[in-house]
Amino acid sequence: MMFFGIQAAKHSLYPDTRELRPHPGLWLIAAAVCLTVIIAGTLLINLQARENEARRKIDLLIQGSSIRARLSRELNRVLYLTSGLSSYLTVRHTDLHRNELESILLTMYQNSQHVMSFGIAVGYRVTYVYPVKGNASVIGIYYPDVPSQWPAIKRTIDNRQAGAGRSGRTRARWQRAHLPGADFY
Repeated sequence: MMFFGIQAAKHSLYPDTRELRPHPGLWLIAAAVCLTVIIAGTLLINLQARENEARRKIDLLIQGSSIRARLSRELNRVLYLTSGLSSYLTVRHTDLHRNELESILLTMYQNSQHVMSFGIAVGYRVTYVYPVKGNASVIGIYYPDVPSQWPAIKRTIDNRQAGAGRSGRTRARWQRAHLPGADFY
């Protein structure tokens, strides 16, 4: 073909599109690469999700351990306070002084963040309470006359004799030869 006296080359700058058809195997290779990228991406996302879940579980275990330690510390604090009061009542059972006991109960109350009140029952009758404000009506109650509380108190008394016991209620006891019928609860 001649164009202004110049013969066109056999091969033009724009080859025939029939010559550019890819080999069918190339489509398979492209599909395999895409599938590999998708699978690898999915695996990485799943791996990241598992790692995040593992971190979350570890964080929860750490928080749970921290809460458990704080709870144990607070419960032990109350148990030590009641143990000290029990020891005091055991030693001073024949010579109790109201002012001294109220002072002890005040100190115990101030040293315990989670206790609403302390009470001492001589025999089965509530004799001392702190704080008195809001609890004055409790003073003088005879536990066997309170059907809603007596079974729990009786169970505490019975379990303490067997060595079990409940937190929240502690029994102080000494030989009855000193003061018959004067157990403290």
